[in-house]
Amino acid sequence: EGGSVKCWGYNWEGQLGYGDQRLRGDGGSEMGVFLPAVDLDGTALEIFGSYRRTCALLAGGALKCWGYNENGQLRQEDTAVRGDNAGQMGANLLAVSVSVATCIFPTTACGAGSFKNHTGPGECIPCGVGNFSTSGRDDCLPCSARTYSNLSGSASCLSCPEETFQDAAGSVACRACPANSLSAKGSVTISNCWCAAGFAYDSGAGTCSPCSAGTYKA
Repeated sequence: EGGSVKCWGYNWEGQLGYGDQRLRGDGGSEMGVFLPAVDLDGTALEIFGSYRRTCALLAGGALKCWGYNENGQLRQEDTAVRGDNAGQMGANLLAVSVSVATCIFPTTACGAGSFKNHTGPGECIPCGVGNFSTSGRDDCLPCSARTYSNLSGSASCLSCPEETFQDAAGSVACRACPANSLSAKGSVTISNCWCAAGFAYDSGAGTCSPCSAGTYKA
């Protein structure tokens, strides 16, 4: 509003531009008048936000970007993150050449399951196995625990099927429960596996063993 910019949500890479890595919007008294404007040392005309970086086109044609910069996405001729520490925003955040603006503010977004993490010519790149993306992203996200993706170019991850589990992110498959045990769909840890009917947990062996004579388990 009025050319000012406010950002909220994830902030691990300083993509909110507040000089820290603290999330905004996940607690009380963080939004509305409590949420300050990002210091851009100018009036914003357009905003482009992604999962890990943010760009603003300012009046007068200046373009400023902050956040993730491992591959030089901010066009500052280095790989240093901007926006996660004091003294990095405002006049200290250098503008990018205006000729780059049309690439940073694309007219056609990459489709779900792909990404493009650089400006200029180039095709959208399919996400690798164990990862996914929604449309218009500049990176891919790892599948969360309890899910997996064994295909490249995935727009979403699949829940682990019954009798399996997965406690790690970015997985291409789920781990099988121990022999003679079961689990619900989308299980996270081995503790979510339980012994099947006719078997009982043997704490000494750490396995599901057949019920002893004279006992049963439905």
